[in-house]
Amino acid sequence: GGMLGLEFLRPHCLVLTNSFADTGLWNMSTRELSKAFPNDIQKGLAVGVLDTETYGKTLGVFHKNRGCLVDPWPEELVY
Repeated sequence: GGMLGLEFLRPHCLVLTNSFADTGLWNMSTRELSKAFPNDIQKGLAVGVLDTETYGKTLGVFHKNRGCLVDPWPEELVY
């Protein structure tokens, strides 16, 4: 959302919070963080959307450990 907002509102004033500015850096950082997880989680993250069920489960584990640490998650973050 942040990237789209930057492109759309570039000529205007816009304050963004909690949005990455560089997709390549974000991907590299995510890959680096995933190395700390067991192999099954790493493999699940690597398949991506080709296997949505596996990816969804492993992405949930990743987010609970590297994303929102509040338990239970706020309603706004549950999807």
